[in-house]
Formats: sequence, C-alpha cells, structure tokens
Amino acid sequence: TWAYITDFPQSQDCVTSEKQNELKIIYENVNYIVCQTKQLEEYFKDILEMNHNKFIILPPIIPDYNLQEPSFKNNNNRLIYVGKFAFLWHIQESIDTFVKMKEKYKDIEFHIAGDKFNINPANDNFENELRYKLENTEGVIWHKGIARGEVEKLINECDLGISWRHSALDDSLEISTKLLEYGRLGKPVILNKNNIHEELLGKDYPLFANSETEFIEQVEKGFFNPDVYEKAAKILYNTCKQFTFSQVYKHLFDYLWNDGVKPKDVQGHSRVKILFAGHNLSFAQILIDYFKGVEGYEVMIDQWKGHNKNDEDQSRECLSWADVIVCEW
Repeated sequence: TWAYITDFPQSQDCVTSEKQNELKIIYENVNYIVCQTKQLEEYFKDILEMNHNKFIILPPIIPDYNLQEPSFKNNNNRLIYVGKFAFLWHIQESIDTFVKMKEKYKDIEFHIAGDKFNINPANDNFENELRYKLENTEGVIWHKGIARGEVEKLINECDLGISWRHSALDDSLEISTKLLEYGRLGKPVILNKNNIHEELLGKDYPLFANSETEFIEQVEKGFFNPDVYEKAAKILYNTCKQFTFSQVYKHLFDYLWNDGVKPKDVQGHSRVKILFAGHNLSFAQILIDYFKGVEGYEVMIDQWKGHNKNDEDQSRECLSWADVIVCEW
C-alpha cells in the first residue's frame, strides 16, 4: 500500500497531537508515503521526527510534450482558468478584477472551464453568486465541464493562464497541476509569489501577483509586452518538462517493480483485470481510456453514488473479479 495524504495541515502550528498521531499510524502501516514535492516530504519527516527512506516523490503529472514547440506569443488577449471553483482559488476575485480591466481594454476575454463548485463555509450562497457571474459577465465565456482533449484545445486558443489564489494558500507545499498544463502548452501564468513557486520557476519569473493591483499590472505586461510574455512562457515550458508521464515513470519504475513482478505476472492471469471504483472518476478517466485500448488488460467500473454510497453486493463482486483496484475520491 502506498498512501497519498490530502487535507493535512501544511503549517506545523496547525498540527494537533491527534493529527500527528494519525500520520504516524499511516506511516507505520504502509509501504510508502507518497508526497507531491520534496518540500512536503521534509515537512512530514519533521512532524514524524524521523529521517527514513519510506517516502516517494510523486509530482503532478502531465502528458508528454508535442513535437512542435509553441510560438510563445500572445494572439488574442484571452485569459484562461480551468479547474474547480473554490473560494480560496480566487475565481470570483479574478472575474471582478477582469471586469475592471474590461472597462479599459474592450477586446480582452476571460475563458473559464469547470463545473465543480466547492462549499464555501463562510458563504452559503457562494455557488449561486458565482454562477450568476459566470453566466452574465460581459467578456466571460464559461465552457462548463469539458473533456480533457477539449481543455487542451481551449488552452491553446487562449493566451494567459490564471492561477492567482488567496494568501492563505501561500504556505502550501504542493504544485498546481493546472499550472503545469498551461506551461506544457507554452502559455505563461499569473500566480502567487511564494516559496514553492519561486523554487519551481525562479525568483525572476516575471508574472507573480499577490494582490489585485499586481494582478492587473501582470495581465497588462502579459498582453502588451511581448518580451515579458515570451520570457514567462519559456520558463514555464522548460520547467514543466520534468513532470511528463515519461519522466515521472522513469523515476517510479524501480519502486513499482522492485520485487521483480511485471504487469503480465499479476496473480498469473494472462490478462490483468483492473477495477476503477469511485463516484467521480474525472482524474482516472485518462487511465480508463488508456487501459481499455491496451492488449493484456481488462477494465471494469464500480460506479459509486457518493464518497460513501455504493451497492455493496456489486462492489463485492467487483472485488472478487479484480487483480488491481484504482479508487478515486
């Protein structure tokens, strides 16, 4: 078992003795703890008060690069945001700031894709308010939920990615996958200046923004200064190469097969039976599509109705059938 831990406090001041104990129990009962970054690994080691080799770095992963290099040029003055709608992700603030810019720059557009609304504990009306802005703001084009291939096409048709977030996330020890997806396609991104981003992109990355004023300034630079646009785009494009499927697989290979077992050997079957289980398989879909098309694998779906709502009889049948189970959410 490999454990990937989410929603764990990323400031030691917020780690209670109960949380520390939970982490220790997980650590003692798994083969590896998987961490998104080296910084998160070191953080967990400090909390556990041990320096053991029971950690694996598994960064966010993006598809391999296309053979043709992007142009690194702004073509249409289009902002792009793809992802979930959460109050710390500054989606409302980004739209409000765009409205102010739209008064001065009439031709700019803001393209947004996604349909997952997270709960805002401070505002019960968060989803309704945001839906209204998405549907009624001039210059905002809401594409709602679209398939991965359509997301890539949309990013290619836009110019400047948005990953501006609340300062409460500046202590995060993780990297946004969407940031890497923009970068892979040659698009610069406006994002917070913080330790993890400076280590990733360098202190001289030209499009950091930590306030509305800085956000506006950086959009203007990105749209109207070709040198800044090209510099930021190339920094991201070259940085993101280390996060491709091929590069990460090279890193994981010895961990995956360190006992000499190869995929075709699982339980002696001539075909490996893979079960995907969960209520929302959006991230797993690319794996489902892949293994359905590869000889030597069979795929089955155990579709749940929620985080903890399923047909138990169906799940038991799936369990007895499967060699490998991938659980999402």
